[in-house]
Amino acid sequence: NRNNCIDTEYNTSFSFLKDKTEAVDNFQFGLKNADVPKPFTFSTTESLPLFGLPAASTAEVKNSTIGFSNSSSLFGIPSSSTMNTVAPIVDEEEEYVPPVAEVREFKENDSVYEVRCKLFYQLDSEWKNRGVGNLFIKPIEKGKFQLVLRADNSLATILLNVLINDKMPLSVTKNNVSFVAMTDFCKEMKLTPLLIRVKTPEEAEALLEAMKRQL
Repeated sequence: NRNNCIDTEYNTSFSFLKDKTEAVDNFQFGLKNADVPKPFTFSTTESLPLFGLPAASTAEVKNSTIGFSNSSSLFGIPSSSTMNTVAPIVDEEEEYVPPVAEVREFKENDSVYEVRCKLFYQLDSEWKNRGVGNLFIKPIEKGKFQLVLRADNSLATILLNVLINDKMPLSVTKNNVSFVAMTDFCKEMKLTPLLIRVKTPEEAEALLEAMKRQL
């Protein structure tokens, strides 16, 4: 019988492990127990390197990250722990002052009277706000004068530029002076009811008198 001819020194038994710590021998003919290669494992305690890398202890593996170092982050960007974050210096005691729009004071040559006011004009039975600025009275000749209103801005935009003659009625109501003049406020030149509003009724009376002196 051939089985009887096999030396017991080369015979290995094949059985299930009874204990997890029991050594496992691969079943092969013609090899001694000492020559049987050990099964491949992923144990980190082996002295042989894995995939050509030097072997590391279990403690080193736990404290390290494969492919990355603690001093840098992914793609070479410094990690938040190594970046020097400089907080802006803010003086809490310094009071914030918002920027102020520049207003240029403009003077009309040959002006004999000036007052600050708000201008309204009537369109389709409704009064429209034209703007705020300084109103100037400029004499032209007897019975005629010029009214110029410049806005409160850096360009001193002209809001009103009309001629007033002695045939145009002038009236005052409280702090308003009203009259009619030719304007293009309605997209065409035509007589337009105008209203000049000043701060007080006294300023309205003074404005009306200054206008009448030029007529």
